[in-house]
Amino acid sequence: LSSGINAEYGGIFWGLFWIIFSYDSCLMVSMLVINPWGLALFNTFLLLLSSTFGVLFHIKFLNSFNDISLVLCIAMGLFFIFNQYLEFSLCLYSISDFSYCSIFFLGTGFHGFHVFVGLVMLTLCYI
Repeated sequence: LSSGINAEYGGIFWGLFWIIFSYDSCLMVSMLVINPWGLALFNTFLLLLSSTFGVLFHIKFLNSFNDISLVLCIAMGLFFIFNQYLEFSLCLYSISDFSYCSIFFLGTGFHGFHVFVGLVMLTLCYI
């Protein structure tokens, strides 16, 4: 399972690098890109903090000590999904603009789906 996911994301990143050095790259110069130091960086820290709370819950659960760590993990995952929606809606280009945009939305959409499935599983563990 893990090797299939790694191959899938490897294919997405290979597609991005191929497009950067191909015919489409001259059109991407005029495209407004998302600021990587804004919402994208905040989402990265949000997911890192969420996974930290998930690991803390797991360690405390193994030691028969329950606390609010899993609730915080789920809440931050939901906040990430909301921020991802904001990032997509504030984006000035769509999936049909360039091939780079289609690969971008494909990769970030797969990642958002991955986080959503993880949230469903964590919520089922909480119940």
